[in-house]
Amino acid sequence: MIALGLWPEGTGGRLTFLKPPPGSPAKILRTLLLAGAALYPVVYLCLAYYRLRYPFELEWMEGGGLAQVGRILGGEPLYTRPSMAYIPFIYPPLYYYTAAAASRMMGQEGFLPLRLVSFVSSLACFVLIFRMVLKQTGDRTASFLSSALFAATFRAGGAWLDVARVDSMFLALFLAGVYVIAPRLSNKRCLAAGVLFSLSALTKQAALLMCAPLILYLLWKSWPRAVAMAAPMALFLGGATVLQDRATGGWFSYYVLLLPRQHAWSRDVWLSFWFRDLLSTLPIVLLIAMFASLPLLAPHRRFAGPFWLAVTAGMLAGSWLMRTFEGGYENVLLPALAILSVLFGLSQSTIREWVAGLRPEWRHSGEAFVSMACLVQFAFPGLLYDPRLQLPTQLDLMAGRNLVRMVRDATGEVLIPSHPYLVALAGKEPSATEMALQEVQRSRTPEKEAVEREIAEALRSRRFALVLLDGNSGFLPDFDRYYVEKARVLQGKEFYPVTGAKRRPEILYVPRREGI
Repeated sequence: MIALGLWPEGTGGRLTFLKPPPGSPAKILRTLLLAGAALYPVVYLCLAYYRLRYPFELEWMEGGGLAQVGRILGGEPLYTRPSMAYIPFIYPPLYYYTAAAASRMMGQEGFLPLRLVSFVSSLACFVLIFRMVLKQTGDRTASFLSSALFAATFRAGGAWLDVARVDSMFLALFLAGVYVIAPRLSNKRCLAAGVLFSLSALTKQAALLMCAPLILYLLWKSWPRAVAMAAPMALFLGGATVLQDRATGGWFSYYVLLLPRQHAWSRDVWLSFWFRDLLSTLPIVLLIAMFASLPLLAPHRRFAGPFWLAVTAGMLAGSWLMRTFEGGYENVLLPALAILSVLFGLSQSTIREWVAGLRPEWRHSGEAFVSMACLVQFAFPGLLYDPRLQLPTQLDLMAGRNLVRMVRDATGEVLIPSHPYLVALAGKEPSATEMALQEVQRSRTPEKEAVEREIAEALRSRRFALVLLDGNSGFLPDFDRYYVEKARVLQGKEFYPVTGAKRRPEILYVPRREGI
């Protein structure tokens, strides 16, 4: 139902479209469209510039990634037996090793190296989308608008592109694989794409699902090329699994392969993904794409629809599946938003070329209509957002510093399970991150009982002088038997992360006296 990428195969030239005369409505609308579209990447770059150096979490799980990079820098294993002291996230290691390398090269710890990897990856996504559309169409305007549209989905995709999470790097590597084989299929290109898809899967497992339709397409098109793509994937991913399991005593497979299968499904988003997440955000894109897929628009062209059908199906399915997992946030929409941005450029170029072939008296009206439709999409409420809400404030900075000071001044150990990086910043021993802990708790493995016994013993012995919780303590066994609320350390709106779940450490608990 979505446009499947129409382009003239093998063309290396540049398509020439009708240029509206100065002062005409078509020229004015085209100028407004380009200017309006350009605002989105500029706004993103400005936001990223101010967000990169923020010393606290932009999103409530960033601190867990920081702990994993710290273990790599300290020479400790990334995957090990789960304990109250440390549990990794359920992602493969490539992003964390890349961020650790960036941290070493920069000689700097903290969030900056991790976010810089994500930021550079997001820029690579913009460039790859631009280049993909340009290679297929030769239309620089359509290429620019495609890249700008992906920048425009920054907030719709969770304001996630520059945060210290795996998603931007995973998407950049996957788009690079698509870019390699988009111009034409060959054994060498399929081999290179297989390597890139493997690296993407070693960053986030969803890349495997996203590759599946493309491999099926290659089996139908040319099975030797399918083998050329699948062979390095099997070699890289199988080899990485064996080596990591040997190095970690099997804990790599426990976290990366076993725990993700324990996720519950959320049936509420099976349909809302299509209507609330996509249609309410990019309705004009979907309409243009559907219209451009009509063969009558370009009867003289050779279509490569099946290739883009496979790529689109894989990336949409990847986003849909991740969204249906319980707790799937807007960041999982990034693959879907990226491929729809590509289709926007491919389809728009097809329509503009068709308009250029109309009778002279209809050309300017057609050009004006296309520009107006695109302008409406860029101004659509699903894309508009207030950039100020994506920036931490001075109050957030002060609140974070005060929390670190309070932890540093406390006598004894401090537990902040949702944000243990704050404990590390204060020079004390942090605990495992709450989200990683809950991944183990929801599993049906012996490790679940062992970790819960360890937590229960720490609480029963009142090991922690202070405990700071976001709210719910249900993941801590019998917490209320051993600790009592003392104060609310945060009262206003400060120190909430600017994206993701609104989680902050605000309720202070102290040990309950014996017999009370």
